[in-house]
Amino acid sequence: MVDVVLAIPFSYEKNEIIRGLLEDFREMINFCIEKAIENNVTSYAKLRKLVYEEWKQRWDYSTHFCHSACKICFINAKVVEEESKKWRSKSG
Repeated sequence: MVDVVLAIPFSYEKNEIIRGLLEDFREMINFCIEKAIENNVTSYAKLRKLVYEEWKQRWDYSTHFCHSACKICFINAKVVEEESKKWRSKSG
């Protein structure tokens, strides 16, 4: 009798591609954070406009990643701001 085995193809190369994408995306977010701090930018639209051209020159990904990195930058900034407000109100 012959055993039938169901398998899912798996490749380490695909994992390396995903790892590379995630590392690049982390760099994109850090780039946006640095630009926001350097230029004292407080809005998503202004940051996106500020970083867009340089971002396109640095990375060869869809520009949707630029928009996503800017959004994540501001989501994190809001969380930090809210937490610092809570901390200040508790200590004062």
